[in-house]
Amino acid sequence: MRRAAQLRLFKIAHRLQQGEYIRIDSLAEEYGCSRRTVQRDIDDLRTFYCMPLEYSHRHRSYYCPDRNFRLHQPLRFTEGELLALYLGRNILSQCTGTVLEDTVRHAFDRISSLLPEEVSFDSASLLDNIFLELPPLRGDGVRTARFFNQLTHAIEKRQSVDIIYRAASTNAQTRRTADPYRLYYRNGAWYLVAWCHIRSDMRYFALDRIIELQITGRPFPIPDDLDINAWVSQSFGLFRDNTVHDAVIHFDSFQARWIRERRWHHTQSIEEHPDGSLILHMTACGLEGIKRWVLSYGCHAEVLAPAKLREMVRAEVQDMGEIYEKKNNE
Repeated sequence: MRRAAQLRLFKIAHRLQQGEYIRIDSLAEEYGCSRRTVQRDIDDLRTFYCMPLEYSHRHRSYYCPDRNFRLHQPLRFTEGELLALYLGRNILSQCTGTVLEDTVRHAFDRISSLLPEEVSFDSASLLDNIFLELPPLRGDGVRTARFFNQLTHAIEKRQSVDIIYRAASTNAQTRRTADPYRLYYRNGAWYLVAWCHIRSDMRYFALDRIIELQITGRPFPIPDDLDINAWVSQSFGLFRDNTVHDAVIHFDSFQARWIRERRWHHTQSIEEHPDGSLILHMTACGLEGIKRWVLSYGCHAEVLAPAKLREMVRAEVQDMGEIYEKKNNE
């Protein structure tokens, strides 16, 4: 909302709060705008600001019957806070096409309308100085949004869903019945956290790998002892197994500089060494995910424990070496 339009809206609201009856034609003439614009202001006061307006046929005017109602004062933001809101809106653009899209858009419209007139925010200028790289939404956006909306309804109603799902590892399609618990966004993709009836276990299902989805209408209970937040937080990324592992990884002094800069898992602790290297400890499920993460650092990382993870990394490195050795001998 432009500042002039926002100022006009607050002037109208102030007059209504004072008990004044306002006519659309009169305000349109007074403010030099169309009747449609003033009517939109009235609608915004009702919708966005919950102002209890009524129409008097006797006066042919709108009025506020609640003399105690007060419109919130305009919000005041620092330049840094405005920047945070702007970046946040870009991040939430991943909700495009889902049931959250209108909610997000309306929320930011309301925030914008509450800004005082003296605040300016030149987003074009900011874009010249800031580069925000977000991973594009994976898969078919229209289909993913459709499944997102269906699953939102199923989660709210606690109803099981039947899906045809394509597994990433085998590319095979299987029919599943799942009890949907939560939607989870990570690295440009939406995932469903659900109880899989075939596996009799909790699973992640990528929405872009769902081929078909149907809400069954059959209700399901959520176990009282199920802590979904704990289940998700125990994972390392999206990889899980049924055992919690104490992973111990040594990073040399070269790589340690970057490892210190981030929190890789909520359970992690760091043991510093005099030579600048470090040992990272964490407790998590999903050795496959940890293995892939460790391999991304090449010779700068060494798994110390558990033994199974160390063997997984050793075997992968050996297989990689054989590929390159075979190429060299050809």
